[in-house]
Amino acid sequence: VETYPALVFFKEGVPNLYEGDLTVEEEVLDWLTEMKVESHIELITRPMLETMVEETQYLAVFFYKQNCRTCDQVIAELENIDDECDQYGIQLVKLKDPPLAKRYGIKTFPALVYFRNGNPLTFDGDLKSEESVLEWLVDDDNRELEDEIEAVNFRMLDKLLETSPLMAVFFYDDECVECDANP
Repeated sequence: VETYPALVFFKEGVPNLYEGDLTVEEEVLDWLTEMKVESHIELITRPMLETMVEETQYLAVFFYKQNCRTCDQVIAELENIDDECDQYGIQLVKLKDPPLAKRYGIKTFPALVYFRNGNPLTFDGDLKSEESVLEWLVDDDNRELEDEIEAVNFRMLDKLLETSPLMAVFFYDDECVECDANP
């Protein structure tokens, strides 16, 4: 949070920043109800991004700017694949911070940057095509990092097994003491 007062809604540990007027109680209540019931691409801030890049294995960040009609159109399309991204273990968030976007080489808006274990990759396709965005996000070549062991969920494991002729899979449980002793 960079300015105060601020309202942040956490759903399953993921923050979503309220952008409206905090003095309009009915709007705040409507937003809170909507956040609880519906699935949305969460709005984050610069400090939230820095934490998420460090802690989230697969993070897709939609960079946009204020008063951008194309940005609004793209976010509507991306909302359609947010749940599918979740199923593949990809956290999809949005950030309105043009100066920070420049740090990642973004000169035009909107833009999508995919962080895999903190390593950024910029989408260069058609952001208005939700199918091509999702396909790009789950593509093995984009997810794979050299010399990294990936943690994947079962849906992504199924996809990897369909496309990879050889694969070793280490199954573990967070509560397993013996599992921590193995690589």
